[in-house]
Amino acid sequence: MAESMREVRVFVSSPGDVLPERGRVDAVAAKLNREYEGLAQIKTVLWEENFYKADRTFQPQIPEAAACDIVLSIFWTTIGTELPAEFARMPDGWPYPSGTVYELLTARSRTAFGGRSTRIICPLCRWIGVKGCTR
Repeated sequence: MAESMREVRVFVSSPGDVLPERGRVDAVAAKLNREYEGLAQIKTVLWEENFYKADRTFQPQIPEAAACDIVLSIFWTTIGTELPAEFARMPDGWPYPSGTVYELLTARSRTAFGGRSTRIICPLCRWIGVKGCTR
């Protein structure tokens, strides 16, 4: 990658019931990479592209959404898989409803409290009470 070319990391946060839509995100990124070759490189971060060890829960093995430039959340019929009881909890002490919700809310929280500036895109943000997201 050329020095002047910017890499934009897009974290795709969603449960497994939207695999075709996740594939579309990858296809759009590939098209944009061809169109803007030499200027920018879009790198999608997708959980299904990595291998995870079965001796522990998967969520801690998935890259942190907040480390990316854009977090794109996609929902359809489910909000994702329940996390184990010992997994980190929300600031109010309640468990995160799913790994997907954990990714969305932690990215939003880090952005809101002076962390890395991450753009959050989620059509259901108002429904789950996340302020400041793009609809």
